[in-house]
Amino acid sequence: MAKLLVVAVSANSCEQDTEDRRHDRECQRFHTWPAEPKLVPSEACCAVWQRVDLPCLCKQVDEAKMKVLCMDKAVWVAKYSKRP
Repeated sequence: MAKLLVVAVSANSCEQDTEDRRHDRECQRFHTWPAEPKLVPSEACCAVWQRVDLPCLCKQVDEAKMKVLCMDKAVWVAKYSKRP
């Protein structure tokens, strides 16, 4: 039972991270095409990146999302936001 709870909490956390990034219009412009210019992300955007479950989000990236997300910018924003 405890394992199921942990999995459910993890899934919900990942889903929440995805929703936070999706609904934060301010953050969207920092990691979508075009690749240039790379803009300094807002504090709110950095806060999302600092707590996000990166492995979970990476698993969600598919071909359709690659057409919207610029991975070069996403990595840059994560580094700028001091994402460990």
